[in-house]
Amino acid sequence: MLETETKIYAFMRSAFDLLLTGVDESKFADQPMPGMNPPAWILGHLAIVADRGCEVLGAPRQLSEAWHNQFGPGSTPSSKLSDYPSKAELLAALDAGHARLSSLALAADPALLAEPHGRERIAALLPTKGDLVAMMMTAHEGTHLGQLSTWRRCIGIPPLF
Repeated sequence: MLETETKIYAFMRSAFDLLLTGVDESKFADQPMPGMNPPAWILGHLAIVADRGCEVLGAPRQLSEAWHNQFGPGSTPSSKLSDYPSKAELLAALDAGHARLSSLALAADPALLAEPHGRERIAALLPTKGDLVAMMMTAHEGTHLGQLSTWRRCIGIPPLF
């Protein structure tokens, strides 16, 4: 059902690859400004958001509760690289989450997408499961893409776009 959103989601995933090209894993926890989300946290966060999107669409979570706690809303990003999974693990979790959420979104029953999601904080603006998943796949992903682009500039890597 969410064909356009799925295309945008795939486009943004490819943009993450562009932004991460040439970024050494040793920098993945760097916070050039206090509280700035480093790449390791951003990738882990997007992986758990994809997992939550799958849950909204009726599938069980695949990532551990530890991942959800470490990368969930309200978590505090660490500046210690050893606090994070490896770059390969983070990218694998992101890719698996993207593939799974995309598949579920494309196959979602319109009746399921029309159901309320139960998250009071955003229900007035995004009342349905379809609205929530569409936001997760587009606006939310784009927000963190922008954070990664800004992070690159802050550590002295030239902008790509």
